[in-house]
Amino acid sequence: MEKKNGPVRALQIIFMAMLYGQILFAILAIALVKAWLMKPVEDVNTEKIYEVFCLVMAVTSTLLGFGLAKKKLEQAPTIVSLKGKFELYRSASITKFAMIEAGTLLCLIFYLLSTKWSFWVAAIILIFVFMSQNPIRQRIKTELNVDDAEVDEMNTL
Repeated sequence: MEKKNGPVRALQIIFMAMLYGQILFAILAIALVKAWLMKPVEDVNTEKIYEVFCLVMAVTSTLLGFGLAKKKLEQAPTIVSLKGKFELYRSASITKFAMIEAGTLLCLIFYLLSTKWSFWVAAIILIFVFMSQNPIRQRIKTELNVDDAEVDEMNTL
């Protein structure tokens, strides 16, 4: 039986808070641009630099987040205690979440600076990538290679 207030639920709350923050910032960015409170950069060369920099940084931060999380989770089989495994999973997950969110926020900042839709679309795509990383029971079982009973035990720690 799953505890309502266990550490797995706490990780899900962190995930949801980060997700809602990204969504609210995307909505705020659109509102600011549509209300003409943000003036676009007029220099074409600067926009090209923004596009290249944003694309490189967003892709790099996302891939780095996945890579760092995977590297951390490779240590899981060497850890005997379930508490240690879950702490490792939580650390890897938060690192991955933060790196994906960094790319999203960067795209939204460049959208505010240039008012080009391509940045906003890139941010929405990264939000969907972020949404796919929800720390649900099945993901925890797969990434830590544990069974249902062990996930239930982790949730009571």
